[in-house]
Amino acid sequence: MIIHVFLDMALVNGTVPVKMVRIQSSDKPKPISHNTDVTVGLLEDRDDNIVYLRITVNQKSILSEELDHYKWIENSSTDGVAALDSSSTKIIIIYNATDKQSRDLFANMKRLLERESPIRPISRPVDDFKLPTEPVPRPIDPIMPPEKAVNDLINYVESGAENDTEDPARYLAKNRTNIQFNLKDPNDNKKKAAVKKFETQESSNILKLKLQIECHLDRNPLILQLDVRSGTNLRTLKDQIENKTGIKYKDQYWYAFERYMISDDYVFGSTQLVVPPPPRNAPSKRTVQPTEPIRTGDTLIMYIAQLRPYEN
Repeated sequence: MIIHVFLDMALVNGTVPVKMVRIQSSDKPKPISHNTDVTVGLLEDRDDNIVYLRITVNQKSILSEELDHYKWIENSSTDGVAALDSSSTKIIIIYNATDKQSRDLFANMKRLLERESPIRPISRPVDDFKLPTEPVPRPIDPIMPPEKAVNDLINYVESGAENDTEDPARYLAKNRTNIQFNLKDPNDNKKKAAVKKFETQESSNILKLKLQIECHLDRNPLILQLDVRSGTNLRTLKDQIENKTGIKYKDQYWYAFERYMISDDYVFGSTQLVVPPPPRNAPSKRTVQPTEPIRTGDTLIMYIAQLRPYEN
C-alpha cells in the first residue's frame, strides 16, 4: 500500500468542501457515504506530471489516488454532481454548484479526465483510516438504479428539507427519469375528519337491534342481529324479509318491549312511540301507558304464524 505525502505539490484548484461523497468499492457489498466535514482536492506533482485526487473526512485522508485512474461519467454528472468510475471504485460527489471555486475545481477535473489516457486498475486508499461500517443513506448514485434517487427526493420533500432536493432532482432530470408523484393534499386531515364525521353520522343512522324470532311450532326462539336504517317503516322491513326468506309479510307479527304490537307504519329512528298516548277522553280502564321509541340495543320479537288471526 502506497501512501502519498503531499509535500511541495501545487494545488490545481485547491481543496473545496462538498456536501456528500459516496464511495462504492468492488470489494465491499455496500457503498459508504460521508456528508459531514468532507473535502475534495486536486493536487499536482509537477516533477512526475501527475494529478492526484484527494478526499478527506474530518481532516483525515480517506482516498489519495492518481486522477487518471478514473473516467468522468458524462451521462451521470451535472451541475452539482460529479460521477467518477474506475475498474475498482465508483465515486459520486455532490458539491455546491453556486460556489465559483467548487465549479472551477470540478470543471478542471472533468477537463483532465476527458483527455485520452488509459484507465489503470490501481486504487490506493489510505490504510490508516477505517471507513465507517454504517453507511449514510444518500442514494444519489448514477450507477445504481434511479429509484433510490426518487426515494431520496420524496423523503426530502416530505421532511421539508428543501435545500437537499436540488441534487436528486437535477440528477433525475439529467437522466430523464420518468417519475410520478402522489402529492399529499394539505387538506387531507380535514377530508379525513369529514369522512370520519360522515361515517359517524352514517353509523348513527343505523339502529342495531336484536330480533327474537318465534313461531307457532313452539320451538326455541332464534335470536339474530338486525340492522335497520333510520327512516324505514315496518311494512318495508316486512317486505324485505319476505323477499329474502319467503315469509309472507301477512304472517309476520312484530312486537316491541315484549308485548306491544308494532304497527306497519311505524318509522324506525323517529321519535314515534310504539304505543302513543291515549286520547284524553279514553276510559281509564282501557288506557295503556305510552312507550318510548325503539332505539339501538332494544329487542324486538317477530312471531311467524301460518294463519292470520281473525279480524274483529
